[in-house]
Amino acid sequence: MVRNILEFTQFPSKTVSILIFRMLGTICLIVGVITAALDVKFGGFAPIHFFLLAFAGFVAAICGILLRIKILMERKDQSYRSRKRN
Repeated sequence: MVRNILEFTQFPSKTVSILIFRMLGTICLIVGVITAALDVKFGGFAPIHFFLLAFAGFVAAICGILLRIKILMERKDQSYRSRKRN
């Protein structure tokens, strides 16, 4: 029981890239809304470009989360199989 709790608490600590993608998505979404409201372009980027970058950032974060879940499930499956053999 204690081992499972320790594994679960260490799970989110290795997701710096997911946090970066989420922040990128949020920042691009906010900038896209502001540029759409003011009807301006920053560096040739229209608001749709910022919305697409935000979408890509959120998709990358979701893929990272799914990958972490897959890794966790594989570790649990391997530990279950090793206990089953013994």
